[in-house]
Amino acid sequence: VLDCNSTGGVLAATTVQVHGHGFWPDDPQCQFGDGPLTPATFVRSTLVLCETPRSVPEPASVLVSVYCGGVSSVAADDVLFSFYDPSAPTLTHSSTPAYAERRGGTQASLSGSGFRPAGAKLVCNVGGVRVPA
Repeated sequence: VLDCNSTGGVLAATTVQVHGHGFWPDDPQCQFGDGPLTPATFVRSTLVLCETPRSVPEPASVLVSVYCGGVSSVAADDVLFSFYDPSAPTLTHSSTPAYAERRGGTQASLSGSGFRPAGAKLVCNVGGVRVPA
């Protein structure tokens, strides 16, 4: 597995494009982390469409594996799929630095919960002004 589209909700199945090499049409299945095997559709030797589990216990980022004929692909360590809860409120607990120049341009690091995974269009609302995250 070389890469895949990277996010999906915790309470609904999502179709994921998984790119790699050496896939074949013999009973393709996918596994997200340590979860159950899920159905897959062989498209070509470099592309399989995987279905995520219908639900996962909590938001997490997991490795993606593809099985063809019962043989597992080797997943690259950086090929992760992130499950997130789209209904979770976004809460900010702290910001570093705690203050900045009024003219702007200061980069801040936020900690909190309910943030969407990387790849989502993230924005911050600073004093009523929306800025890219």
